[in-house]
Amino acid sequence: AAKRATTARPNTAAAAYALATAERLIDGSTGLEAMRAGVEAYKDHLLFHETLVEALIESGRWAEASVALNAMPASNNTCAGHQAKLAVLKARLASAQGR
Repeated sequence: AAKRATTARPNTAAAAYALATAERLIDGSTGLEAMRAGVEAYKDHLLFHETLVEALIESGRWAEASVALNAMPASNNTCAGHQAKLAVLKARLASAQGR
């Protein structure tokens, strides 16, 4: 389904996100690389950033997660959902690090 989405709507953030998410579910390391590529290609797309941080936390890469979290675009003008997700990610990272 993800490959069909990219074929139907190539070069869109949504299609790239669907494909990267599918790759992450199939193979965690390949999915991380796909998420990193998505963050680079769509620097202002918060969902890519959030999902990358989440994947890094889940894989125990806390230092990388911290760097990725700090590199996220400012969320001052985003919806409450993204702001809440950011707060949850910060809390999850702090908890994982024992803080």
